[in-house]
This record gives sequence, structure tokens and C-alpha cells, in this order.
Amino acid sequence: MAKANDVPQFGLLNGLKVLSCGQVTAEPHATSLMAEHGADVIHVENCKSPEMTRGFAISFAQENRNKRNLAMNVPESKDVFDKLLQWADVWIESSKPGMYDKWGYTDEHVLELNPKLVVVHVSGYGHFGDPDYVPRPSMDVIGQAFSGLMALNGEKEPSAPLVSKPGICDYLTGLYAMWAALMGVYHAQKTGEGDVIDVSQYESCLRVQGYGPLMYTTTGEQLKRTGNKEATYAGIDVFECKDGNYCVVQVSGRPAAKAIAALLGLDDEEHFIEGRPTLNGTPQGERLDGAIKAFCLERTPDEVETQLKAIGVACAPINNYEMLMSNPHVIARNDFVEWYDEASEQTLKGVAVLPPVKNNPGQIWRGAPKLGQDNEDILEELGYSNEEIEAMYAEGKIGKAE
Repeated sequence: MAKANDVPQFGLLNGLKVLSCGQVTAEPHATSLMAEHGADVIHVENCKSPEMTRGFAISFAQENRNKRNLAMNVPESKDVFDKLLQWADVWIESSKPGMYDKWGYTDEHVLELNPKLVVVHVSGYGHFGDPDYVPRPSMDVIGQAFSGLMALNGEKEPSAPLVSKPGICDYLTGLYAMWAALMGVYHAQKTGEGDVIDVSQYESCLRVQGYGPLMYTTTGEQLKRTGNKEATYAGIDVFECKDGNYCVVQVSGRPAAKAIAALLGLDDEEHFIEGRPTLNGTPQGERLDGAIKAFCLERTPDEVETQLKAIGVACAPINNYEMLMSNPHVIARNDFVEWYDEASEQTLKGVAVLPPVKNNPGQIWRGAPKLGQDNEDILEELGYSNEEIEAMYAEGKIGKAE
């Protein structure tokens, strides 16, 4: 169990109080990043219908480190939830739009309880718009499809579009929720006024599509799927190596173009001697890609990387986890660490707290908690007596893992 004074003082978000009411990936990812950098995060989990990823222990473990857990039925415990809203600087929730409204927690009421509170709603389609869309269920793949992102990924037509894995829409949504919350905190600190932010999955994916939407609105042209090849320029692709593994090569810029032309014996043509941009679908593009393909097929990814690095051409092996975890750079940056996961009662090794911070680093002070692990400590902090807490258990308002 953990009270607030059991949470170590560390990180750039030290002192920030976050109320977390979400599940699966997007909201838990947002609040896990905040907890890993020092925020005091209380995760309110339904005691009658726990977070579904608890059924996949390692998924729950990665996205719930450093959090305190209160297993509670909110509609039956509004006095407790009111106090949590008054305690928090940030409330992030990912329920079906309208659920908290039905329980009496409209945005207006919540800001009356705590005028400085930053409220972040996370959902598939947002909390306003076409009433036919707002209540629709959405998961990662739905957000990718509806946003237009999936239409850009995959091989050329008539091949079907491809989903980007793993769960890129959920994780982008989590990042948007986190930075939006911190944006709201900055404003609240300056003005004393909270705000309500509406984060949707599909818009999180829409905003990261670069110039694609703008190109369509200005020219009417839809970006086409090109597979692993870059849409415009040759020399940017995935290439197979002699050991059956793969690497990515990106020839960008005049110096790199001239250097690789000399390495591959293409400096017998003025186009390559001058390092001109080489377009896909041109004779020069076919020649460049063919030469890189032949070069890679005669070498391992490490050998390709070594030779191209020496001439200033960007290249990287396509690592699996075994390759990644044995890479000296990844080891030097301590990207994988061990911690004890309290929920599954095992020591795990996974991704460290990122990004690294020089003077006020994040840390892992506990693994993901068991269901209701911190009930008593949190409720005592909110002013409830032992007798009142026992009554809550008896009435089914709160619960915990056996």
C-alpha cells in the first residue's frame, strides 16, 4: 500500500496530482508517462469490472507503473469521487461519452467542485460533433481507419491498406492526452482557471499525417500507398541482406547521393556525379535502387551499416527485440530495466522511463498495483475513518483483489 508521502519526490512532474479513470492503452499510457516522471497518479478502477488488460499481465504492467490504485464503484461512491476531483490538478478519463454526465459529473459541475481542474476526455470520436458518431465504440484500428492514416499504409493498390502496429493510434492518443493535460496545467497555474479538453483517437492520428491533408485540400490529390518505398525519391527503402535480415537505407541530400554513387560505382553518369535528387520511376531511380539491393544482398545488416555510416548515408538494421537488446547503444542508454511488478508478483524487464532527463530524472518506484491495493491509504488521506472504510467494503462500494 502507498500513501502520498510514500511516493518518492522526483522528476519534472513532482507535486502534480493526477486522477486517472481509463483502461486499455491510450489513457493508461498518458498517465503512466506522468507517473514515471514524478506525478502522483491515483487510478480509480471499477471494483466490479476491473481493467480488462489485467487479463494480460505484461500489458497492464508496462502501462501502470508508479500508480496508486483505488478500486471503487463511482456511481455508489460520489462523496469519495467528489473529494478526488477536489484533490486533483488533472483528471483524465476515457469512458464512453456521456457516462459521467449520467452520473451527475458534467463538465460544469466538475469545474464547480474544482475551478482549477484540468479535465481531459479521451474517446474515439470526441464528446461533440455528429450525434451518430459520438457514442460509437472505437479501438486502435478504428481510429487508424477513420482518420485516413490506414489509407496511407500498405503496398500499392489493389493491395489492401495495412494497420500500423502495435496500437499506434492508441499511443498517439495517449501522447496527445498527456501534452494537452500539461498545457491545461500551465494555463491553470497562470490564471487559476481550469479547462476541459476533448481528445479523440481519430484526430490524434489525423494531425500526424503531415502535408497529406493539406495537399488534398489544395490540389485534390490523395497520397498513394507506396509500401516501404518513399513516395517521391529513390534510394529510400527496405533492403534484404545476405543473412535473411533487413535494413533500411535513406539516401537524402546531395553529399549522401554523391557518396553512395561513388561507393556503388554509379559515378559514370552526370546525374549521380552531381548528386541530383533521384526520383522513383525514372531510369536513374531504378538503377540506384537496383545497385543498393545488390549491395545489401552481399552483406549482413551490420556490414551495410558500417560501410554506409563511413560515407555519411543513413542506414539502420530492422531490429527484432533480441537484436535491439544486445545493441551497444541501447545498452549504453539503459533502455531496458528490471522492476518488480506487484500485480503479477514477478520481476520483469521492459522499457525504461523515457525520455532520459539530466537533472530531474524519472524513475520506477513501484510496479503496477494489485486491484484496490491502496484503498485504505487513499481513503484515509481523504478523511475517512477505518469504520467508514469497512462499511464501504461491506456495501460493495469498494473492493480489492483476493
